Amino acid sequence: MGVPALGPRPLRFLAELAAHNDRAWMAAHQARYRREVVEPLQALRLQLVARLESVVPGFSAPSRDSALLRVHRDARFVGAGEPFRAQAGLRLHHRSSVPGAPAPSVSLVLAPGQSRLRVGLPRAAAGTMACLREAIHARPTLFLQVAARV
Repeated sequence: MGVPALGPRPLRFLAELAAHNDRAWMAAHQARYRREVVEPLQALRLQLVARLESVVPGFSAPSRDSALLRVHRDARFVGAGEPFRAQAGLRLHHRSSVPGAPAPSVSLVLAPGQSRLRVGLPRAAAGTMACLREAIHARPTLFLQVAARV
């Protein structure tokens, strides 16, 4: 099962948002934002969860709004600055993730010229990463097999 490509439209929209970062422009382009950025990311979210679930049982599809990174900046901290982030993305967590108990997560951030994908344990407890490195070192073939399936 392949993961659908997003194509250039989300990044093109985000580049335009960066150039016209004001509320009037965004209000005029809200439908386009949903069509070119939000809807493709929601489709990708479902595909990623299905793919991750086959490798790491426990990834579940969070509500579509909680998985998407917010485009609006917090007005309390923006002041006269730009009201929107010129980026979009997804954040998927394992269902066992709770505050203080990290669990596997996947984060995808799309931004013109600086998109990134992160997979791992955010805010891992002390010693967790060392434990993972030891497990990878002890069974490198198994790690490569799992990594190849993702």
